[in-house]
Amino acid sequence: MPIRQPAHAEEEKAIFEAFLSAYPAFKATIKEVRQPDAEFPDAVATMLDGSEVDFELGEWLHGAQMGQAKRRERLVESIERAIGPQGPNPSVNFRYVTFTPREDTPPVATADKAPLKTVLAALIEETERRWAVERHWRSPQGHDCRELAAYPPLGKYLVSVHFHPLMIRGEARSWISGQPWIFPKSPGGPYSPETAFGALADILRQKIGRYGPFSRPTRLIIITARLSHTTRPTSGSRRGSSRTSRCGRPGSYARRRRSRRSTS
Repeated sequence: MPIRQPAHAEEEKAIFEAFLSAYPAFKATIKEVRQPDAEFPDAVATMLDGSEVDFELGEWLHGAQMGQAKRRERLVESIERAIGPQGPNPSVNFRYVTFTPREDTPPVATADKAPLKTVLAALIEETERRWAVERHWRSPQGHDCRELAAYPPLGKYLVSVHFHPLMIRGEARSWISGQPWIFPKSPGGPYSPETAFGALADILRQKIGRYGPFSRPTRLIIITARLSHTTRPTSGSRRGSSRTSRCGRPGSYARRRRSRRSTS
Protein backbone atom coordinates (compact mmCIF):
# COMPACT_ATOMS: atom_id res chain seq x y z
CA MET A 1 0.00 0.00 0.00
CA PRO A 2 1.43 3.45 -0.93
CA ILE A 3 2.71 5.48 2.00
CA ARG A 4 2.03 9.21 2.35
CA GLN A 5 5.10 11.42 1.91
CA PRO A 6 5.96 13.64 4.94
CA ALA A 7 5.87 16.89 2.94
CA HIS A 8 2.53 15.95 1.44
CA ALA A 9 1.19 15.04 4.86
CA GLU A 10 2.21 18.42 6.31
CA GLU A 11 0.48 20.26 3.48
CA GLU A 12 -2.71 18.24 3.92
CA LYS A 13 -2.63 18.82 7.66
CA ALA A 14 -2.37 22.59 7.17
CA ILE A 15 -5.23 22.56 4.66
CA PHE A 16 -7.51 20.57 6.95
CA GLU A 17 -6.70 22.85 9.89
CA ALA A 18 -7.58 25.85 7.73
CA PHE A 19 -10.87 24.15 6.84
CA LEU A 20 -11.71 23.64 10.51
CA SER A 21 -10.78 27.23 11.34
CA ALA A 22 -13.23 28.40 8.68
CA TYR A 23 -16.03 26.30 10.24
CA PRO A 24 -15.68 26.60 14.04
CA ALA A 25 -19.15 25.12 14.64
CA PHE A 26 -18.13 21.91 12.90
CA LYS A 27 -14.73 21.94 14.62
CA ALA A 28 -16.55 21.97 17.97
CA THR A 29 -18.08 18.55 17.15
CA ILE A 30 -14.65 16.93 16.64
CA LYS A 31 -12.72 15.30 19.46
CA GLU A 32 -9.46 14.72 17.57
CA VAL A 33 -7.98 14.44 14.08
CA ARG A 34 -5.31 12.02 12.92
CA GLN A 35 -3.56 11.25 9.63
CA PRO A 36 -3.08 7.63 8.61
CA ASP A 37 0.16 6.49 6.99
CA ALA A 38 -1.73 5.19 3.94
CA GLU A 39 -2.66 7.54 1.10
CA PHE A 40 -6.37 7.26 1.92
CA PRO A 41 -7.98 8.95 3.69
CA ASP A 42 -6.16 12.26 4.05
CA ALA A 43 -7.56 12.78 7.55
CA VAL A 44 -9.70 10.87 10.05
CA ALA A 45 -11.84 12.84 12.47
CA THR A 46 -13.07 11.26 15.69
CA MET A 47 -16.34 12.92 16.62
CA LEU A 48 -17.52 13.68 20.16
CA ASP A 49 -19.95 10.75 19.97
CA GLY A 50 -17.05 8.36 19.25
CA SER A 51 -17.82 7.83 15.55
CA GLU A 52 -15.16 8.38 12.88
CA VAL A 53 -15.41 10.25 9.57
CA ASP A 54 -12.84 10.01 6.78
CA PHE A 55 -11.88 13.15 4.88
CA GLU A 56 -10.35 13.24 1.41
CA LEU A 57 -8.89 16.38 -0.19
CA GLY A 58 -9.29 17.13 -3.87
CA GLU A 59 -7.71 20.00 -5.81
CA TRP A 60 -9.95 21.88 -8.23
CA LEU A 61 -7.41 22.30 -10.98
CA HIS A 62 -7.41 22.33 -14.76
CA GLY A 63 -4.39 20.45 -16.06
CA ALA A 64 -3.72 22.60 -19.12
CA GLN A 65 -4.04 25.83 -17.14
CA MET A 66 -1.73 24.53 -14.43
CA GLY A 67 0.84 23.47 -17.00
CA GLN A 68 0.73 26.90 -18.59
CA ALA A 69 1.04 28.57 -15.19
CA LYS A 70 4.09 26.45 -14.32
CA ARG A 71 5.78 27.33 -17.62
CA ARG A 72 5.06 31.01 -17.01
CA GLU A 73 6.48 30.76 -13.50
CA ARG A 74 9.72 29.21 -14.74
CA LEU A 75 10.10 31.89 -17.42
CA VAL A 76 9.40 34.72 -14.98
CA GLU A 77 11.92 33.36 -12.47
CA SER A 78 14.60 33.14 -15.17
CA ILE A 79 13.87 36.73 -16.27
CA GLU A 80 14.11 37.99 -12.70
CA ARG A 81 17.43 36.16 -12.24
CA ALA A 82 18.73 37.73 -15.46
CA ILE A 83 17.71 41.21 -14.27
CA GLY A 84 19.39 40.64 -10.92
CA PRO A 85 19.42 43.15 -8.03
CA GLN A 86 17.53 46.25 -9.08
CA GLY A 87 18.46 48.94 -6.61
CA PRO A 88 16.41 52.15 -6.35
CA ASN A 89 14.36 53.30 -9.33
CA PRO A 90 16.33 56.18 -10.90
CA SER A 91 13.41 57.46 -13.00
CA VAL A 92 11.73 60.78 -12.30
CA ASN A 93 8.90 59.93 -14.72
CA PHE A 94 7.64 56.40 -14.02
CA ARG A 95 7.24 54.77 -10.62
CA TYR A 96 7.57 51.13 -11.71
CA VAL A 97 7.87 48.86 -14.76
CA THR A 98 5.96 45.65 -15.46
CA PHE A 99 6.65 43.07 -18.15
CA THR A 100 4.36 40.51 -19.76
CA PRO A 101 6.11 37.19 -20.51
CA ARG A 102 5.30 35.23 -23.65
CA GLU A 103 3.22 32.08 -23.37
CA ASP A 104 4.82 28.67 -23.92
CA THR A 105 8.32 30.15 -24.01
CA PRO A 106 11.20 28.32 -22.28
CA PRO A 107 13.27 30.02 -19.58
CA VAL A 108 15.91 32.54 -20.58
CA ALA A 109 18.85 30.84 -22.23
CA THR A 110 22.25 31.28 -20.60
CA ALA A 111 23.55 33.18 -23.62
CA ASP A 112 20.63 35.63 -23.42
CA LYS A 113 20.84 36.51 -19.72
CA ALA A 114 23.42 39.28 -19.93
CA PRO A 115 21.98 40.80 -23.18
CA LEU A 116 18.47 40.77 -21.70
CA LYS A 117 19.59 42.78 -18.68
CA THR A 118 21.61 45.21 -20.82
CA VAL A 119 18.91 45.78 -23.43
CA LEU A 120 16.14 46.18 -20.85
CA ALA A 121 18.26 48.83 -19.12
CA ALA A 122 18.74 50.55 -22.50
CA LEU A 123 14.97 50.52 -23.13
CA ILE A 124 14.32 52.00 -19.69
CA GLU A 125 16.95 54.67 -20.29
CA GLU A 126 15.50 55.55 -23.69
CA THR A 127 11.96 55.72 -22.32
CA GLU A 128 13.12 58.01 -19.53
CA ARG A 129 14.83 60.29 -22.06
CA ARG A 130 11.80 60.53 -24.37
CA TRP A 131 9.12 60.76 -21.68
CA ALA A 132 8.90 64.56 -21.70
CA VAL A 133 8.16 64.73 -25.44
CA GLU A 134 5.77 61.76 -25.69
CA ARG A 135 2.44 63.24 -24.59
CA HIS A 136 0.46 59.97 -24.66
CA TRP A 137 2.96 58.24 -22.37
CA ARG A 138 2.07 60.70 -19.60
CA SER A 139 -1.56 59.58 -19.43
CA PRO A 140 -2.74 57.61 -16.35
CA GLN A 141 -2.38 54.41 -18.43
CA GLY A 142 1.32 55.06 -18.97
CA HIS A 143 3.32 53.61 -21.84
CA ASP A 144 2.88 50.03 -23.04
CA CYS A 145 5.88 49.16 -25.20
CA ARG A 146 5.09 46.23 -27.48
CA GLU A 147 7.50 46.65 -30.37
CA LEU A 148 10.28 44.70 -28.75
CA ALA A 149 11.72 43.20 -31.94
CA ALA A 150 14.03 46.24 -32.04
CA TYR A 151 15.40 45.26 -28.64
CA PRO A 152 16.68 41.67 -28.92
CA PRO A 153 16.42 39.44 -27.01
CA LEU A 154 13.48 41.10 -25.19
CA GLY A 155 11.00 40.18 -27.92
CA LYS A 156 12.00 36.54 -27.60
CA TYR A 157 10.73 36.35 -24.03
CA LEU A 158 8.37 39.30 -23.54
CA VAL A 159 5.14 40.48 -25.14
CA SER A 160 5.41 43.98 -23.70
CA VAL A 161 7.07 46.24 -21.17
CA HIS A 162 4.76 48.69 -19.41
CA PHE A 163 5.92 51.94 -17.82
CA HIS A 164 3.59 53.25 -15.12
CA PRO A 165 3.70 57.03 -14.63
CA LEU A 166 4.89 58.62 -11.43
CA MET A 167 2.60 61.63 -11.81
CA ILE A 168 -1.17 61.17 -12.01
CA ARG A 169 -3.22 64.35 -12.43
CA GLY A 170 -0.36 66.40 -11.07
CA GLU A 171 0.15 64.23 -7.99
CA ALA A 172 3.29 62.15 -7.48
CA ARG A 173 2.81 58.57 -6.26
CA SER A 174 6.02 57.42 -4.65
CA TRP A 175 7.10 53.77 -4.88
CA ILE A 176 7.67 51.56 -1.85
CA SER A 177 11.26 51.87 -0.68
CA GLY A 178 13.28 48.67 -0.95
CA GLN A 179 10.73 46.89 -3.13
CA PRO A 180 11.53 45.70 -6.69
CA TRP A 181 10.26 48.19 -9.24
CA ILE A 182 10.61 45.87 -12.27
CA PHE A 183 8.32 42.84 -11.99
CA PRO A 184 5.90 40.70 -14.05
CA LYS A 185 2.40 41.87 -14.79
CA SER A 186 -0.21 39.74 -13.09
CA PRO A 187 -1.76 37.20 -15.46
CA GLY A 188 -5.18 38.25 -16.60
CA GLY A 189 -7.79 38.12 -19.32
CA PRO A 190 -11.14 36.40 -19.84
CA TYR A 191 -11.69 32.67 -19.59
CA SER A 192 -14.64 30.34 -19.95
CA PRO A 193 -16.38 29.20 -16.73
CA GLU A 194 -17.03 25.86 -18.46
CA THR A 195 -13.32 25.09 -18.21
CA ALA A 196 -13.38 25.43 -14.42
CA PHE A 197 -16.63 23.49 -14.06
CA GLY A 198 -15.25 20.73 -16.27
CA ALA A 199 -12.21 20.41 -14.01
CA LEU A 200 -14.49 20.21 -10.97
CA ALA A 201 -16.61 17.49 -12.58
CA ASP A 202 -13.45 15.53 -13.40
CA ILE A 203 -12.17 15.53 -9.81
CA LEU A 204 -15.61 14.54 -8.48
CA ARG A 205 -15.85 11.61 -10.88
CA GLN A 206 -12.32 10.53 -10.02
CA LYS A 207 -12.89 10.63 -6.25
CA ILE A 208 -16.33 8.98 -6.39
CA GLY A 209 -15.04 6.20 -8.65
CA ARG A 210 -12.10 5.52 -6.37
CA TYR A 211 -13.60 5.90 -2.90
CA GLY A 212 -17.37 5.76 -3.41
CA PRO A 213 -17.73 2.01 -2.67
CA PHE A 214 -16.17 2.36 0.80
CA SER A 215 -18.58 1.67 3.67
CA ARG A 216 -17.11 4.18 6.14
CA PRO A 217 -18.53 7.72 6.11
CA THR A 218 -16.33 9.79 3.82
CA ARG A 219 -16.37 13.53 3.13
CA LEU A 220 -14.68 15.27 0.20
CA ILE A 221 -13.13 18.73 0.61
CA ILE A 222 -12.44 20.56 -2.65
CA ILE A 223 -9.42 22.89 -2.54
CA THR A 224 -9.41 25.99 -4.73
CA ALA A 225 -6.53 27.94 -3.13
CA ARG A 226 -4.16 27.29 -6.02
CA LEU A 227 -6.61 28.94 -8.40
CA SER A 228 -6.00 32.30 -6.76
CA HIS A 229 -4.06 33.51 -9.81
CA THR A 230 -6.75 32.73 -12.35
CA THR A 231 -8.73 35.61 -13.80
CA ARG A 232 -12.32 36.68 -13.46
CA PRO A 233 -14.93 34.62 -15.36
CA THR A 234 -16.74 36.24 -18.25
CA SER A 235 -19.84 35.20 -20.10
CA GLY A 236 -18.60 36.54 -23.39
CA SER A 237 -15.37 37.62 -24.99
CA ARG A 238 -14.92 41.06 -23.47
CA ARG A 239 -11.39 42.27 -23.56
CA GLY A 240 -9.66 45.14 -21.87
CA SER A 241 -7.97 47.78 -23.94
CA SER A 242 -4.98 49.96 -23.33
CA ARG A 243 -3.09 52.53 -25.30
CA THR A 244 0.02 51.20 -27.02
CA SER A 245 2.69 53.16 -28.83
CA ARG A 246 6.06 52.66 -30.35
CA CYS A 247 8.98 52.11 -28.01
CA GLY A 248 11.18 53.95 -30.47
CA ARG A 249 11.97 53.81 -34.15
CA PRO A 250 11.73 50.15 -35.28
CA GLY A 251 15.18 48.63 -35.20
CA SER A 252 16.76 51.77 -33.80
CA TYR A 253 18.51 50.07 -30.88
CA ALA A 254 19.65 47.15 -33.01
CA ARG A 255 21.06 49.57 -35.58
CA ARG A 256 22.93 51.48 -32.88
CA ARG A 257 24.49 48.23 -31.63
CA ARG A 258 25.61 47.26 -35.14
CA SER A 259 26.95 50.77 -35.73
CA ARG A 260 28.98 50.65 -32.52
CA ARG A 261 30.44 47.27 -33.44
CA SER A 262 31.40 48.46 -36.91
CA THR A 263 33.18 51.54 -35.59
CA SER A 264 34.98 49.84 -32.69
